[in-house]
Amino acid sequence: MPERHLKAAQTHDDAALRHEEAALHWDAYGDSEHAALERRNVAIERAAAQLERDRADFLKRKRTA
Repeated sequence: MPERHLKAAQTHDDAALRHEEAALHWDAYGDSEHAALERRNVAIERAAAQLERDRADFLKRKRTA
């Protein structure tokens, strides 16, 4: 089961990278508001990835307790 959460973490990390690229794109086109929204998405995706890693760690520890 922890593997499922680690895979989900990778999915969120990948999404964060796409949002970073999108933010740079919108910055280049002068749309700072859109870029700011993409950067908010980056923070959310990174937090979600960390949550999934924490959950995987919790499940591993619970199994060995």
